[in-house]
Amino acid sequence: FCTHELRGLAPDDAMDVLGSATDAPIHPSVARQLIEVASGNPLALGELPQALSRDQLSGVAPLPQEIPLAGNLAAVFTRQLPSPGSPARELLDRIAVSSDGSWAVLAESETPSPQAALGELENLGLVWLSHGRLSLRHPLLRSAVLGGMSERRRRALNAEFAAIPSVSEEVRLAHRAQGTIGPDETLTDELVAAAKGMR
Repeated sequence: FCTHELRGLAPDDAMDVLGSATDAPIHPSVARQLIEVASGNPLALGELPQALSRDQLSGVAPLPQEIPLAGNLAAVFTRQLPSPGSPARELLDRIAVSSDGSWAVLAESETPSPQAALGELENLGLVWLSHGRLSLRHPLLRSAVLGGMSERRRRALNAEFAAIPSVSEEVRLAHRAQGTIGPDETLTDELVAAAKGMR
């Protein structure tokens, strides 16, 4: 049988679906971000506004770093994920937490059998490897993966990345910040110094 790849909606059509999903006004910049995150997926466009407050939709309040998935949208993406604890899920979790999906860094992580795990994720159509970097098939997969993690799990994975020598100092610092609980004056000083150095 033949298979056909279904492409996402064109921007104008995506805007129509997004606007019909809520009676709240959506600021143009917020609409553009939601359309980008949804990648033209009609279900995502219809569900994403329901996960946000009116202030967030209008641009008064900032959007969350990871837009939460709910209802049918959450079911669509979470049912695609490998079983928790499997090598494929271990790698997928680390891809979601990593700063840029570098395969060299991910292969150095504590993922069990990373090559086999990568093969399984590719067979499932969840990721692709290009120019040494792993990308998730859909932006909302990252939200689905992170949404299934406990805060403790996120901190542990960030601490793991912060300890990998091949990761740049700036990125390791960012992971340390994500993996730290409570105030840390030394870390704060390092973050301030790094910010000054980037000016």
